[in-house]
Amino acid sequence: MRTATITLDGQERMLCFSAGVVEDACDKFGTLEGFFSALDGDQATQLRTVIWALARMMTAGESYAKRKGLEAAPALSEEDIRDCCDLSELMGLRAKVAETITNGSERQVEAEPPKNAVATPDGEQKDQ
Repeated sequence: MRTATITLDGQERMLCFSAGVVEDACDKFGTLEGFFSALDGDQATQLRTVIWALARMMTAGESYAKRKGLEAAPALSEEDIRDCCDLSELMGLRAKVAETITNGSERQVEAEPPKNAVATPDGEQKDQ
């Protein structure tokens, strides 16, 4: 699951880019690309999009935390976010949205050494 945390209004809150958030973004912006375009739009469009995304990701994050038995502060509404943030914080807030979207998108693959390999002191593998 793609998650991140953000501290808003003095509390750390979980953000989650779940399938529900993707579906809601597509409903609101027409497509996922429309959502990404709005994040790159003019300053007013970015602000509205970031506030919407944070509120939706916080709601998903709160739900995810409860299911996983994790502690998380309650989600804030769009109105709450508007009241505790100002325009000077836009880039930092936008970065948190982007971080949440990209977290977990990289796949890690662990390679196992060949069955007849022996590790050398310098970490290399040699066949026997």
